[in-house]
Amino acid sequence: MYESLEEIGEAFSTKQIKFQLTFSGFKAILKRNISIIAKYKIKIINSFLNSFIAFSMYFFVSLLLPKQMIITESYGVSGVSYIFSGLLIASYGTIILGAGLGSLTNEMRQGTFESIVLTPFGLKRYIILEIISEVIYYSLQNIIFLIPILLIYPFTSGLVDFTFKTSMTLIILLLTYILFMSILTLTSSLLVVVLKRGREIALAISGLLHFLGGILYPISVFPKFLQVIALASPLTQAISAFREIMFTGAVLSNTTVWSAIIILLLYSFALVCLFSWLYKKVYLIVQKKGSISHY
Repeated sequence: MYESLEEIGEAFSTKQIKFQLTFSGFKAILKRNISIIAKYKIKIINSFLNSFIAFSMYFFVSLLLPKQMIITESYGVSGVSYIFSGLLIASYGTIILGAGLGSLTNEMRQGTFESIVLTPFGLKRYIILEIISEVIYYSLQNIIFLIPILLIYPFTSGLVDFTFKTSMTLIILLLTYILFMSILTLTSSLLVVVLKRGREIALAISGLLHFLGGILYPISVFPKFLQVIALASPLTQAISAFREIMFTGAVLSNTTVWSAIIILLLYSFALVCLFSWLYKKVYLIVQKKGSISHY
């Protein structure tokens, strides 16, 4: 508790300075990243080609499905729509994870972390804002890339007519999923600081999530023990809820949807706690070694 008006004013002034420092830092990081991206236009073209090739590959795989239909308790839908709906969610999460961890790896190669640790801005604030800037950029990029892909491939077959409630439910689910993936990337970034290998860590995490997510097939094809593990995966829950919304017009009162949102929030909270605990350990390692540059 504050004992005088002077202490209150001092505390308010400190918080204001921290806010200004954070806001200015975020603008600087975002401006720098946009400047870097603008200079590497071939990277944007390459990202689009990779997305287009991946969706094309899964489209032709979906044509091999028996009768080209997937039947669940809630809906029956074409194999194309079923696979694409899972791929949309999974690929977006993979892009966020890979971009965030890859960016931090590049910063260590360039020695940026070395100077950041020694400034008032701080390593934690820098990592958080770096990942937020990557999430914003790649979210916008995904939307732009998906427009021509969805015009070419018949993903929209089987979709329901969206109402206001359905649209709001979809937005809430996607925001919750983005929050989870951002915090997962944030927590994984601490492993990058120690192990110096962002791409490999991203591939390992996304590979496990993809395997359990039921992107190409219902998880009912798994053995019983794998079904239990798969149901505990946040990606599985997000994909199931997304499909319910897209193919049945489910709203927040739907069990699959609200349970997925709660599970994603619980995982996010657990990861925040894990990040706070791991950060102290990682920072001690950094202080002990005296360097976090890439080797």
